Amino acid sequence: MQLIQRAVHRLIGAGSGMHALSNPPTALQRAFLRTVMPLVRPRAARMVGYGFRPETVDESVLRVQV
Repeated sequence: MQLIQRAVHRLIGAGSGMHALSNPPTALQRAFLRTVMPLVRPRAARMVGYGFRPETVDESVLRVQV
């Protein structure tokens, strides 16, 4: 996940002039965004929040020794 974040930040920081949408977006682009974004947004948020494989803790670490 951090590798992807670094790559995205590198692209943003470079200011390469790459544009995904027209300004203002065309009717086709707006229709695409209205259709796709509600499906992508929760999945992207989950991937950023939890990563590709959520970390787990071994049960032996959780046992309290007195």
